[in-house]
Amino acid sequence: MSYAVEAQGVAFPYLMIQMYRSGEASGSMDKTALIMADQYTKDHRIKGKKKSAMTYPIILIIVTILVLLIVYLMVLPSFFDIFKNVDLPLITQINIGISHFIQDYWYYLILIFAFLIVGFMAALKIKKVRFKVDKLKNKTPLFGKLMITIYTSRFARILCSLYTSGMSIVNALNIAKTTIGNVYIESQFDSAIKKI
Repeated sequence: MSYAVEAQGVAFPYLMIQMYRSGEASGSMDKTALIMADQYTKDHRIKGKKKSAMTYPIILIIVTILVLLIVYLMVLPSFFDIFKNVDLPLITQINIGISHFIQDYWYYLILIFAFLIVGFMAALKIKKVRFKVDKLKNKTPLFGKLMITIYTSRFARILCSLYTSGMSIVNALNIAKTTIGNVYIESQFDSAIKKI
């Protein structure tokens, strides 16, 4: 069964293949299938909670950007004629300058923004950068604790599932750490596994 599933390429997760393999070796495929069903149900529920927790800040950021664009592209330009011959405070001058810059060079801003996103996504593929970003994620106020809780609960459930299906503790730890989704935490488990 595990070899048939593995032959499908990336269609099935690595964890599922290893659990099937473990179930075959211990002769408890029925138990392993039930554990996996429970595991993936809980994973789906946690992903839903994670998405809903991230929705509010994302909406807040988008609304803030839209409000700033409205201010700089519509509200401030309507006052340009009034402010023409007036000696303005520095902050007002800066805001008017930003408004002029956005109006005149908006296409450059879109290009810069696109390059930043593409560059960030490409940088995440570099292991050292991903390590630092994942480490920073854990230290982010509010979300850091939430992410650590999600990672810990996922790791504990998967480790329990693998060990219950008959896998040795070292193999179970090595597979469970790859499902965490955080390179920094994975590295912490690497050093812990070496001591077992």
